[in-house]
Amino acid sequence: MKKLATILAVTIIAVCMTTVSAHAGAARRHTIEGIMIGTGVAILGAAIYNGMDNSHHISAPAYQHRPPRRPHHRPHHRPQSWYGQQHGQSYGHHRPYGGRWEITRVWIEPVYESRWNPGHYNKRGRWVRGRYQQFRVSKGYYEERKVWVTH
Repeated sequence: MKKLATILAVTIIAVCMTTVSAHAGAARRHTIEGIMIGTGVAILGAAIYNGMDNSHHISAPAYQHRPPRRPHHRPHHRPQSWYGQQHGQSYGHHRPYGGRWEITRVWIEPVYESRWNPGHYNKRGRWVRGRYQQFRVSKGYYEERKVWVTH
């Protein structure tokens, strides 16, 4: 977007600077043109300056790690995962041995929408009464899904 604005501003300023007025203008007209050109140059300069990559600017990292959540449960209700952490047990989510990932193709049905088709004449000139018809919104397609298969 900034490139587009810069190119547009440079083009407008270049056209204004290169065109010759048809008649000699008064001093007042030249003063207004000078003010307009100065304002345009100032706006263009500010846009270019703000668009420059300032290496001294510190930006936030692309991914910030959140601190781990502390369990804030009532004393009489402690989930098993919290209990396991307190007693040195780990509840890792391990896949059973002797399996593999398989990619299966699943058919996703097309989606239809019921809409009102108003009365009209068909190609043969006969009147067709209005009715609700099913119109396809999206086509059916195959989707590949990853499935864990055990032996």
